[in-house]
Amino acid sequence: MKSRVPFKIVCLLGILPFWLSCAQTGPWMAHKGSSSSAMTETSKPKTETVKPNPKPDSVAAIKKKFPGDEAFEKKPQESFPPSKPKIEKPEHPAISAETPSFEEPQFEEPAVHAPGGTEEIGSTMPLYEDTAKQQKGFVVTNVFYGTTRKYTGVKISPKFYGGDAGNELEYGIATISVPTDPKMRSKGSLTTPLTVFEVQLEKEDPKKHVILTKAGRLSKEVFLERLNGSLNEHPAMLVFVHGFNNTFEYAVQRAAQLAYDLEFDGTSVVFSWPSNGQAQDYIKDANRIRAAAIDLRHFLKTLHKGTHAKSVYLVAHSMGSVALTNALHDLALEMKEQESPIFSEVILAAPDIDQIEFEKLFAEFKRITARTTLYASSRDQALIISREVNGYRRAGDSTGGILTLPGLDSIDVSRLDTNLIGHSYFGDNKSVISDIYRLIRGSPIYQRGKLVKRTLKGLTFWEFIP
Repeated sequence: MKSRVPFKIVCLLGILPFWLSCAQTGPWMAHKGSSSSAMTETSKPKTETVKPNPKPDSVAAIKKKFPGDEAFEKKPQESFPPSKPKIEKPEHPAISAETPSFEEPQFEEPAVHAPGGTEEIGSTMPLYEDTAKQQKGFVVTNVFYGTTRKYTGVKISPKFYGGDAGNELEYGIATISVPTDPKMRSKGSLTTPLTVFEVQLEKEDPKKHVILTKAGRLSKEVFLERLNGSLNEHPAMLVFVHGFNNTFEYAVQRAAQLAYDLEFDGTSVVFSWPSNGQAQDYIKDANRIRAAAIDLRHFLKTLHKGTHAKSVYLVAHSMGSVALTNALHDLALEMKEQESPIFSEVILAAPDIDQIEFEKLFAEFKRITARTTLYASSRDQALIISREVNGYRRAGDSTGGILTLPGLDSIDVSRLDTNLIGHSYFGDNKSVISDIYRLIRGSPIYQRGKLVKRTLKGLTFWEFIP
């Protein structure tokens, strides 16, 4: 056994050089790890072969990446499920110091900017060229608004403004759809989904209901720019001031419905003051309407000086007449040098204002209006209750005889078939709508049909005979 050991050692020493040379040149060396390569490099002296320098063009070609090369590069493995990319909100242009800044409401669509480049505070408002689009069964139109309501920050348009008063006058545009099929909505009616105890039981349908679809706040500068753009073709404005127990949604809906039913060839505007929208809050609304008159004066002055409208028609309903008549009175005192009228028509429908107060206000503001028309009724239950609450007769109550004044067109609509309360006849009754239709087209009162001339205390008034 001992004699065989040296023989084995001799055999191994003879095979070892051959095995090492094969291990360094075999194809398996390409698959070895870094540790094996390091071991081999330390066991064998490193020899470098000098290659000729490639030509400059070939060097650029080697370093240059061609389109599609990145697809073959090794990328880090993505986690599953893949994480959503972070979307950064785009920066808006800076607003000038003269432009009031508000908290920007969020909408589903990207922001739209005004033609002049000034940033729009609200979003998704179509340009004036896109208004009054006729759809199948309904029309989509814009209503420009000024409001002293507090912005709620709620994204849903009907809740855009609540019943609280804001700190300043805000401007904006509301988009409304109005049904056009007379079988779905009769002229003069403001159809809304069936609601019981503030619970909506019916889905909104633009072919059946008047719907507020969008609302957006604008800076004063952008508001006037958009408004003037809308007035380019038809320089006429119909400005509506709503009454007590009205929400912002109802105000813009009524303004759009009224303009459509009157076939008004111009732009619809609404001033919405912070009515709480509740019948039991009459006293609260009556206190707020006085402060609203100051803001309405500023709004009317802005419309007069900031637009190129040639005809401006002012319509106020119920308690809204308190704000409008006081605003006109103060504006008339401010513009003492103004001799010619600056407003084409003032229409007061069922005005809930003390008769004596109205007489004093009218004596001053009639100078800046071309014509003032008052609609009154002895069947207006809301004004009868208001008389009991306030202790004085209201200008829109014709019980015992309608209010008559020099220069005032007084129309008694007591004979009209109105609803149970009989307070919203200005927008709900076809006959009154038809009369206002002729009125804003300049027809003299004696040519407007169904109006019969009467005399009271030596002054003329007119009675509506169905």
